[in-house]
Amino acid sequence: MRNELYQTAGEVNIPEKKKAEFNENILKLLYMGGIRKMEEMELDGKKVTVVSKPVPDENGIVRFDYSIFENYKREINTYDMNTCKLDAPDRGYQEFGIIMNAVMVMQEAFSEGSCYYMDEGKPGGVGVYASFIHSLTGLKLRFPGRSRIWDMRLFLHNSEEYKDVTGKDILDVYSWDYCDFSSEQFMAFLHLGRNLSAPDEPFEGGKADFAEASKHAVAYQIQEKITQLVEKGESETLKRYLKRLLDLERKDRAALAAEDTVYGEIAEASLYLLPPMIVNAFAMATGQKFWETWDSMEIKGYSDIMTEEKHKTDPGEEKDSIPFYEIIQREAEDEFIEYWGGQELKLSDEMKERFKDWAERFPKIIPDKNFDMEQLLAEIFAELEEYGNCRLADKQFVLDCMVHKEDENYQKALLLLKEIVEEDMEYFPELTRRQAIRWIMRECRDEFDYTEIAAFQSLIMNHKHRLEILGF
Repeated sequence: MRNELYQTAGEVNIPEKKKAEFNENILKLLYMGGIRKMEEMELDGKKVTVVSKPVPDENGIVRFDYSIFENYKREINTYDMNTCKLDAPDRGYQEFGIIMNAVMVMQEAFSEGSCYYMDEGKPGGVGVYASFIHSLTGLKLRFPGRSRIWDMRLFLHNSEEYKDVTGKDILDVYSWDYCDFSSEQFMAFLHLGRNLSAPDEPFEGGKADFAEASKHAVAYQIQEKITQLVEKGESETLKRYLKRLLDLERKDRAALAAEDTVYGEIAEASLYLLPPMIVNAFAMATGQKFWETWDSMEIKGYSDIMTEEKHKTDPGEEKDSIPFYEIIQREAEDEFIEYWGGQELKLSDEMKERFKDWAERFPKIIPDKNFDMEQLLAEIFAELEEYGNCRLADKQFVLDCMVHKEDENYQKALLLLKEIVEEDMEYFPELTRRQAIRWIMRECRDEFDYTEIAAFQSLIMNHKHRLEILGF
């Protein structure tokens, strides 16, 4: 199935010098965001389904189809480490889909040129994504494409698919905390379709003084000059001049600015003002709509102007990172034991009680002399499959158990897991395990029971905190 609600407008274009950093962070985002690849293993002669971290194959293609937080099998989605492009035909709108959107937001942040994350045909908000991407990867994103807000507006206007996007649509999702403010770009973006008001301090100089004047003052001066030319009946001559001027490089515009005429003044202004400021003045003077005038000129428009210093957001001004568990609407981080490192997790009281329970029960377990690790793993997975709501086991969990199959501590841990999986099954001695699960236990288990089962498996792989809780 192809989900077209979220898209990328433009082209993903990650510079070669940034690809290694980008790919490293994409793999980290996929892993920390719970994205996995399903695969089959054989245990005790039976096929079992497990999941593994998404990694590139020999051709640099990363495949994935499962989220440990969503527990739902999807079609294969891919990420190409060579082109840095995502192909996600089946992303959905839940935990899996959130990470796919986050990949597209990262693509926008790293791309050169025009590349924008879109939501239902309009620019999508990137601030929340940037915040939780930081919490998952440590990466602080900036969005230079959105900083150039006029360029973004022009690109979408020129795109057949997104030509109906309005300035308000763009401004509504402008990420103030993650963009470097450009006064020239904002000035051009905000003043389309209306005349400029007179500056607070009247400008009385000539074109030689433009370099020291405010951009507003220069734009107002040119607006007045263009209006006078139109009123003199020079509309067509002026339009031909502007079509030529507004596509020239800066050195060529500077040559035209040497003329001691009103046209020379307009050329001088083009060294400091972006093209839409000049086109807008002409449109207002001729009584046309801005985009009607712009399109009729058939210009691309220069971008090489004398710019002011961009206002860079101080990192201290940025919003705090939003924890991923809040994004996926969890009350606590009980499902994040796998990622539990030096930082403390926000665990529920119920999970903390389970830790105490495991710590008390673990030392009392005595493995049988004929203990068979592979057979027991197969039995546990068969029961989990019967429940149907359990997170798929991690391949690394299985490998760890098999490598340590002679280790008594691992044997005790697996026996404790079996006890957790079969909790309360002793009340139905007349039934087989399969019957008890299918007929009764599936209906009795609550959501936290499945969280506990997954958390225990994650704890076995988390050596640091396993030692604290189980003692090995």
